[in-house]
Amino acid sequence: MAPENKLNLIKIKKHLSSKNFKVDTSWNNITNPMGGFYFYIDVKNFTSDSQKLVKKILRETGVALTSGIDFDKKHGNKTIRLSFSSNHSIIKEAIKRLVEWINCNH
Repeated sequence: MAPENKLNLIKIKKHLSSKNFKVDTSWNNITNPMGGFYFYIDVKNFTSDSQKLVKKILRETGVALTSGIDFDKKHGNKTIRLSFSSNHSIIKEAIKRLVEWINCNH
């Protein structure tokens, strides 16, 4: 991994583990990113169709997420996947938009 990507990953993990995401929304059941550039958010208390949910979030916020069903055919309809392999400022803005959307809708 290139040094700038490793620094980017460290910054994003720090941001994601802060109150900015986990505490300030009702979507607080997320996996701990342990080396990958993504984490899963458990949305089973809010929907049974994560594909429909990610399409709605994209349409309303411009934030692209992936349905968990793409990675887990059995339980993926209960999760969404957020990748943070982009620039830190882009990820930070996406999280800000996502948090605002969650707080307005759930």
